[in-house]
Amino acid sequence: MIPYELFWLPFGGTAAALAVAKVLSETLLKHWFKKDFKHFERKLDDISKRQEIQFSKLHEERARVIKEYYTKLIALGRRFDSAHISLLFGDKEKQQQVCTEVLTFADFHEDNQIYFDETTAKKIAIIISQFLNLHTITTVDIMDAEIGEIRGDIAELISLLRDDFRVMLGVENKTASPG
Repeated sequence: MIPYELFWLPFGGTAAALAVAKVLSETLLKHWFKKDFKHFERKLDDISKRQEIQFSKLHEERARVIKEYYTKLIALGRRFDSAHISLLFGDKEKQQQVCTEVLTFADFHEDNQIYFDETTAKKIAIIISQFLNLHTITTVDIMDAEIGEIRGDIAELISLLRDDFRVMLGVENKTASPG
């Protein structure tokens, strides 16, 4: 063997050993990372499924609450549509019934306002306040105006809740397009 070939021989042997070591370590690392990746992927999938179930339950609960708000508001609106102003002034039993319904609605609102954006929750609170302040009004004209305002606010809120519920269900309002 020529001396310069002897010089390169150890490097060639080392290079081959390093190449083999590199291939083996890459294979081992790939296997190890793949195993860990699958483990973490399963964990992440489990967490994702749990979150999806929780979100689904909250979504269902919010839909139930919106439906119940809607039903209660319609009932209160009907109460004022059917109640005559003179009954509110003269009939203490009728006043007590209306007040009880409003207080029940107020309790329901306090327990469930978290399901609404701040603007909607404030609108509901204002309507409740308007209802509860009716007993302080002493003239028929002012009472009539206040009841009219409450009816308008209820109609607006019912529309808001209806739209919110439809959006939640993925139902879009279809409007006729010109042309």
